Amino acid sequence: MTENIDRQIAKLEAELNGLRRQKLASLEQQVSELAALLGGGTGPVSASPAAEPAVKGGRRRRRKRYQRFSDEEAVAALKEAVAGSGSEGIAGKQASEHSGVSYPRAIKLLDANFKKSGSGKWTRYTMK
Repeated sequence: MTENIDRQIAKLEAELNGLRRQKLASLEQQVSELAALLGGGTGPVSASPAAEPAVKGGRRRRRKRYQRFSDEEAVAALKEAVAGSGSEGIAGKQASEHSGVSYPRAIKLLDANFKKSGSGKWTRYTMK
């Protein structure tokens, strides 16, 4: 009786392996079709179910690189941001983002070239 059960298990496992191979082939075909549509490679994709991803974990975050400006160009860009803010003024962070000047440099230039009101996070810069 146990031999009969063992044969049935072996038969079902063989059938399962065959179905897994069919599914894998189907998925590889779909991936290669999508790659062809996206302009990628045209060859078959070789994937194994035990393959590990190339990069573990999430995407790495990188620091934003700011363009290098001379002081005159940076002050001109900040002047546009401050002038566009109206009479209520603009925060240093917003001026930095609008002008493309890094925040630490923007604060130094804003303090030196613009009228400052408020303190801490309520600091606003306006034209002199």
